[in-house]
Amino acid sequence: MSNATREDESYYWSNYDDDESDNIIFDGLHPIRSFMHDKHVLDLGLRLDMYGGDSENYPSSFTINMNGPNGEKVSANLAQSDDSPHNYEGRITAPYIDEGEWRFAQPFAGQQFKSWYDDIESASFSMEHLLPSMLEANLYEGSLDERFIVSAIGILVDQDETISVNSAFDINAQTYDAFGPVSGAQTDVAVVRISPQLADFEQRFEPKGRVVIGVDENDMFTGTYTGSDLNGDVSVEIMPWDRDHPQKAEINQIEAEGANNRWSLNSDVFNGANGIVDIITTGTTNEGLEFSFVQSYPLPGTPKCTSITGYTWNEQDVSFDANLEPFYLEGSDAPNEGLIQQIFVDWGDGNSEYIAIPEEDRGDYTNVNFGHDYSSQSNSDEYPIHIEFQFSDSSLDVSYDLTYKKSTSEEWDDSGFYDEEGDYYTSYISKGGSCYLDEWMETTPNPTIIDSIFTEGPLEVINQEVFTTDAQGQVTQTITPTLPGVYASLVQTKAALPSGKVVTGLGLNLNFATEHTLALSGGLEEVTQFAGLPVYSAEPSPSGLMPITFEAPMLEFSNQEKYQLDYQIIPLDFSVPFPDIDWDEMMSDEEREEPIIFADGDNMRTEEVRLKAPLSLIGVTLTMMDEGSQEDEEADEYEEDYEEESINFPVAVSIGLVLNNPDDLSIEGELGPGSIANIALSDELTASRILAIAAPEQGFDLASIDFSSFTEFGYGEAREEIGWIKDEQRIERICENLDVWQEENWDSNGPDYNIAIDWRVEAGQFAENDMSFFSSNGIQLTDENDQVIDPVIDWNSEEWNPDVLSAKFNLDNTESGDYTIQTTGGVELQLDFTFDPNEYYIEDGYESRCSDETDLSSQDALFSVFNNLASKLSSIAWGQGSSADLELPFLSSPQDDYTVIAIAQVGTGDEAEMVAGLGGKKSVANDGPSELQDLDVEFNPANPKQGDSLLISITDAESDVPVDDLSVLVSRSENILYSFISDENGQAHFIIPNGTFIVRISGGQYHPLEFTFTVEDEIVDIKQGGNLVADIDGDGILNTEEPDADSDNDGVPDELDQCPGYDDSIDLDKDGIIDGCDSFVDSDGDQVRDIDDVCPGFDDTVDTDQDGIPDGCDPSNENDEKSDDADSIAQNTQSLIEENSTVIIAGIGLFIAILLALMFIRRGKGGDGDFIDPYDDMFDDGYANPNPSFNEFNSIPVPDYAQNNQRPPQDIVGQMRDGYEVVEHPSNSGQWWWKDTQTGNWEKWQ
Repeated sequence: MSNATREDESYYWSNYDDDESDNIIFDGLHPIRSFMHDKHVLDLGLRLDMYGGDSENYPSSFTINMNGPNGEKVSANLAQSDDSPHNYEGRITAPYIDEGEWRFAQPFAGQQFKSWYDDIESASFSMEHLLPSMLEANLYEGSLDERFIVSAIGILVDQDETISVNSAFDINAQTYDAFGPVSGAQTDVAVVRISPQLADFEQRFEPKGRVVIGVDENDMFTGTYTGSDLNGDVSVEIMPWDRDHPQKAEINQIEAEGANNRWSLNSDVFNGANGIVDIITTGTTNEGLEFSFVQSYPLPGTPKCTSITGYTWNEQDVSFDANLEPFYLEGSDAPNEGLIQQIFVDWGDGNSEYIAIPEEDRGDYTNVNFGHDYSSQSNSDEYPIHIEFQFSDSSLDVSYDLTYKKSTSEEWDDSGFYDEEGDYYTSYISKGGSCYLDEWMETTPNPTIIDSIFTEGPLEVINQEVFTTDAQGQVTQTITPTLPGVYASLVQTKAALPSGKVVTGLGLNLNFATEHTLALSGGLEEVTQFAGLPVYSAEPSPSGLMPITFEAPMLEFSNQEKYQLDYQIIPLDFSVPFPDIDWDEMMSDEEREEPIIFADGDNMRTEEVRLKAPLSLIGVTLTMMDEGSQEDEEADEYEEDYEEESINFPVAVSIGLVLNNPDDLSIEGELGPGSIANIALSDELTASRILAIAAPEQGFDLASIDFSSFTEFGYGEAREEIGWIKDEQRIERICENLDVWQEENWDSNGPDYNIAIDWRVEAGQFAENDMSFFSSNGIQLTDENDQVIDPVIDWNSEEWNPDVLSAKFNLDNTESGDYTIQTTGGVELQLDFTFDPNEYYIEDGYESRCSDETDLSSQDALFSVFNNLASKLSSIAWGQGSSADLELPFLSSPQDDYTVIAIAQVGTGDEAEMVAGLGGKKSVANDGPSELQDLDVEFNPANPKQGDSLLISITDAESDVPVDDLSVLVSRSENILYSFISDENGQAHFIIPNGTFIVRISGGQYHPLEFTFTVEDEIVDIKQGGNLVADIDGDGILNTEEPDADSDNDGVPDELDQCPGYDDSIDLDKDGIIDGCDSFVDSDGDQVRDIDDVCPGFDDTVDTDQDGIPDGCDPSNENDEKSDDADSIAQNTQSLIEENSTVIIAGIGLFIAILLALMFIRRGKGGDGDFIDPYDDMFDDGYANPNPSFNEFNSIPVPDYAQNNQRPPQDIVGQMRDGYEVVEHPSNSGQWWWKDTQTGNWEKWQ
């Protein structure tokens, strides 16, 4: 199972155990298994840590080898960390996905003869999986692909939004399609009550009191249950304390019955014993809850809590702290008897002493320190130490015994205080204590209490019933709420189509059941409803002031009740689509100084509010105050706490929408299923931008909200967060944090400053990131005039925290000002803040972002997201002009009154104003059911092979117009391989996998299409249930009408094509075989395939200096003609070498050191031979070659093609990787390209 989940692995080795081998071997370094259905190749981050010896002798790197299932070897370099010489990190990546095991060599293999090896004392090795496992990938892809919330039929659920407890209300659910009501449909209606005020049902599992233990005036040991919910008598059981402690009472178990809520025992039953006991008090509540309170408690006559702590700081002496303090038990006064007199100590070496405690130190807390020197003892025997707390009453004395063994330098690990539990010696020991006594409770509910969870708890299914819709498509269910709460109606309808297929629809609505009602008036006038919510029109004064009257008739005041009214007017923020408006002023909210109280017969109150926003949400609650609900003001403190924790559900609720002086909307066109109406302001006003939304006036309808578009948008956003490229970005990501706060310098010798800034940068642990930007040159602070402000204490980092640069600034301002911190070179993070010298903090002084996250900090970025979503949604009209088109979903109610609410901007720039709009219209049904239309599908290339990127183009069969927003699923068995939504060009594309798979195209008002692909030996066979009508060569002429179709557009008709799917004119090696069908393309004639060619354009077999690099790509290869004089040159220099051998050897050593340093630096910068992108390993054909010698190419320098940015040839065949066709070009250059299937061009991967 660990192979499928790919859990991270850690291994440890140490030589502390004498039984360990001298070789550094990590036991259990088992292989990791990969599977054919893995979404990603095996990709591991490796970390090696080692300690011991002189770290300056450690190597600069380690090589880790991994052997694949086909015998190939993959190597990775673990480089020494810049932060610590003990840490090495690297990354190893399998070149392909296959079924089999990947085995790892021991990291220290071959290092046994290094000088540092024998000094290593401990080492650890860990492997972290950098890419999701098969289970993880299937989890998010399986749950993400094509999960759209959409109903096949619509259900309008209508019920009153506020109702009264014990008053019946009707739930009317109407089932419909685009052409009218659906009769005879099976409809399941369920009603669920949600009462958060009953969420404290767990308190039914707790008694309403606690047990207080003490000694009464008659010296009786007592326990009293304080709750008023007791049924019957309590009982008690007393037993010895369940702890190993010198003050544990030595008694036999005692059981006794109490009377009512109290038990009492005469102290004589304890036979003069003192100490701590466990007391268990049991009883039953009126509801049948059995409870047991378990409390640890000191018997009468028990002295204070004692403890000792011992230390030994060197080889010869010991020191002790002796403490006395009271025992503590919450809610009870624990007895603390006896006065401490002195402490007696027998040191076990023939010496003893009495330590007197002065009377002034005998208070609640006593601490005594004493010690002893064993240096005069000549041996290292064990010494028994006896410490005794002696009280005025000797029967209360408490003793501690322990053992000390004198230390010697040779036996330091076997000396000190002996710990009996751990069976070892230690320099520190503690005994006694535990002065805070334990208390806990256990309960057992009866069946009635358990049942009440479901009938009187926070969640209850009130009723569930199945109906059949009438001729109007309606069903009705009547419910009478008995408890306050939210009542949610869930409706599911199943209807049979004429074809016999059963379709399902979902609907829901909810309301508040309260004991009373609320009405709003004054400056608010209810003009309509929006999905059942009341819509109010308001006409405030120019400053926004207006009165609101809250009326709550029929309130109860018979028991001096008081009610608190709370209201909230929430302005809706539309600053993203309307950036010209000052929304900060509109969103301001005036706080009320005192709550609104209804008392002494009040049923109406009027408040003055300020309303500036065009559209606001208003919520009002009326709640009974706690003072009126408490029945017993003299209740036990515990019961008061119990009642304070309960939740008061409102006795009345009102929720609605408020439009500020709304304009009458102009609605041109029909509102109905799939219809389009144009929305504009009245003739007196002209909008520059307008946003409108429509919903049925009565009832709530999921279909009219267009959930499918919401989930489609969410799917598109989430789909971009998964896959190979996104996973790689997470591995390589850089995260930046900016933190600014006010801080003053209290050091008079230092510079004055008042602002501190931290800049934190964290990079992927196993990525080769360029961090050169992380310096004082990569960040600056500017004021509102774009003037750069220099720090008074420059950017610097602490040695223990190298990821943070800090600086101090002195903003010499007497008034507040705006400032900006900007970083460059990394994430490009920006933080805007305001500095006010009269404040003590910076509001919003923190900002963070990672390189793989979308920057939504700018207004343009937010607007782009909004514009993308708003343009897709039905039921919403959005336009940057005087009007906008509103299209209802194809599945929306065909026979209801619709309410349209709009907000619009009139004017632009500083002259812009916001206007609210309101309108309504009767829905118009479609004339009759429409027939599903046909689709045409085109595949390009027409004759694809395995690994090709297949472009699918979908058009309407009749109009030949591209069809977007269709679902394209590519699946094998039950597994979804790819899932797409056709774009605005009606297109989708994917890489053709091996085996048999199905492509299904569906959605909209079209017949679904399904194609079966069978891929064997690179030959693709496509079958469909009928004839496929398509224009596969894209020339505008259907295949059936074109005898000379040219599917691959190479100028050669299909019937004459030598290499279908490829350009017949491309034959780079001039062997008469078209390259697209040539298994051995050798353009430079060196008998090495281009795909394997080490030195393209040159003969790979010519290597004069035998350094493994073909001469054509060997910059170090000198003119071979000079080799003829090699012998004479050698003779002339022989004597020179002999005379200067020492200098030459030193020079060679220096040259090698410089070469190694250059290689290491170039590796860090992503030079050739090493990879900036760790996935380069993955695609390198060398790893998959079964020839072992071929796999050693990593150790050979290769030519530097990194500067060659020429695109790969169009005919080059890449490799499939997570839905992308990728290729490294030029070969071994470290530069990767991916093919854009819509343009056919190779694009640089970066």
